[in-house]
Amino acid sequence: MVVALVQHNEADFFVNLFAVWEIGGCVVPLSPTSTADEQDRLIEHAGCALVYRGGRLEARSGGAPL
Repeated sequence: MVVALVQHNEADFFVNLFAVWEIGGCVVPLSPTSTADEQDRLIEHAGCALVYRGGRLEARSGGAPL
């Protein structure tokens, strides 16, 4: 499963990073300072099944499982 993490490089980011790795997933780290259009383009291109944005988890249709 490919998961996008839209977070700053703080402790919570690393907790989420290791959690995704623990379940065998792949992380696409994205900066929360980038524009929404840029984030959406990268999320779509990477085929993310889930997107975590600062406390909110979003399921994406058409996400590619790993």
